[in-house]
Amino acid sequence: DIDGFGFLKGFNSLPSKITDKSKIVVLTSSNSAKDRDQVFENKNVIQFITKPLKQTDIEELRRLVSDQ
Repeated sequence: DIDGFGFLKGFNSLPSKITDKSKIVVLTSSNSAKDRDQVFENKNVIQFITKPLKQTDIEELRRLVSDQ
């Protein structure tokens, strides 16, 4: 089994031709500031959303993706 932190670690080992074009959204049940800070250490993470996913979260994601 792999958690989100394990995924991010593995993602960083992928070739730059993949990572340079990727954006990651973290959807989690954690509201820990430590977890949030840790995932944003990855330059590809563009958003950290705490469950439950709300309509406003989706709208914010649309704005983020369209701006990039």
